[in-house]
Amino acid sequence: MLVANETWEELIQRYGGGPALRHLEVCAVCQDHLKSLNERREKERNDIYQIQTKAYTMGTPRREPYLVANSWLQQWQNFIHCKTLDVQPPGAIDNSQLLEDKNGTFVYNGHPYRKLSREVWSYFVQLYGGGPTLMTCPPQSIQQ
Repeated sequence: MLVANETWEELIQRYGGGPALRHLEVCAVCQDHLKSLNERREKERNDIYQIQTKAYTMGTPRREPYLVANSWLQQWQNFIHCKTLDVQPPGAIDNSQLLEDKNGTFVYNGHPYRKLSREVWSYFVQLYGGGPTLMTCPPQSIQQ
């Protein structure tokens, strides 16, 4: 935070403290971490693009029977589009927020979700883990 010189001098006189910083530099450890995060972001963006492009170019009918909580997907999108250390990768997928226990039976509770293809869902689960796996139709009705 920038502070006027007069304010800085008053704060030093009143509370003590170290010298004023005239410029900020990112440390080497943070630079390496940011480089690593940005490489990971780029890889994940490219992987998802490749998965979706492959399905499109092969003429595979678009089937998106897998559900993911919209809030988790939004965290992932924020992560891959960020260029700073401010946004870290999301944690494990948490679809439990989509379910409500009704006398021992779990039912959809109206929480926002997004549909994913099997390939994209599998990629996310392999990378982030979590669940539970939720589908819009029974597995046997999905043609392989």
